[in-house]
Amino acid sequence: MIESAGKFDLKGTVETGRDMGRPYCQNELGESNPYEMRGETPRDNVVGAVSNLLEGYTCSEAILGAYASALGLPRETAVKISGGFGGGMAQGKTCGAVTGAYMVLGLKYASGKPGGGYSRDRTYQLVQEFAHRFRERRGTTECRELLRENGVDMTRSNLSEELRKSGLCVEMVRDAAEIIESIFLEED
Repeated sequence: MIESAGKFDLKGTVETGRDMGRPYCQNELGESNPYEMRGETPRDNVVGAVSNLLEGYTCSEAILGAYASALGLPRETAVKISGGFGGGMAQGKTCGAVTGAYMVLGLKYASGKPGGGYSRDRTYQLVQEFAHRFRERRGTTECRELLRENGVDMTRSNLSEELRKSGLCVEMVRDAAEIIESIFLEED
């Protein structure tokens, strides 16, 4: 098992913007960057993913969208690809932040060639490691269970509004991005 690099401190980095209440993310220089991964530091990537979620993207779109450009995938394409994975693939199954992270790990480490060889095996190991770390933090990778444990019922008609108010998905996206970054730091 790969050792964890720990959590990144995000206090005070994500705020509600004054422009029609839309969220934005500011770096230390006061520059807003809600749309693309700048990749200057692991913290930038974590904040970018959280900012994407607060902008209105689903958890899977927020994660994959934050990393896509830096990994050679156009951001719009990434958001489209991950569009069906939010809300546990719209069924309460594997959390969208987790499936988004699996896609990021595949983009970074898989060869993209038939057979895959070592890169496929290594990618599978990293996906398993990610899942292990996420379960260590949250107890499960299942969206329905994560929500239920925090008092949120997936069957409610106002689920999106309730999730926004609870901040629960922000926590899942932050955790997923932090784990991705710790894996990146250990692998590179």
